[in-house]
Amino acid sequence: MKIMVRFAGYFRTLAERSALELELKEQATVAEALAELDQALDGRCSHVFYPNGAQNSTPNFFIVVETEIVDRETILQEGNTMAIVPPMAGG
Repeated sequence: MKIMVRFAGYFRTLAERSALELELKEQATVAEALAELDQALDGRCSHVFYPNGAQNSTPNFFIVVETEIVDRETILQEGNTMAIVPPMAGG
């Protein structure tokens, strides 16, 4: 399945783009999407997604799917838009 990932603030700079289409297995979780995303971005996001080197670390960002803030266990659906948003973003 495919989802669109959008980046805001610092994450846009880190990703070197504003959005990225990501191919995932069916019923993938947000955690799996973050792992695939980090790989697609050549590991540039590891220190952000996994601040203490562990996948269960508390992140310093919000994950928004469509219009709802979600956690890493949320299951994604075909065509979802997932945004990586800093706690405070200006525009």
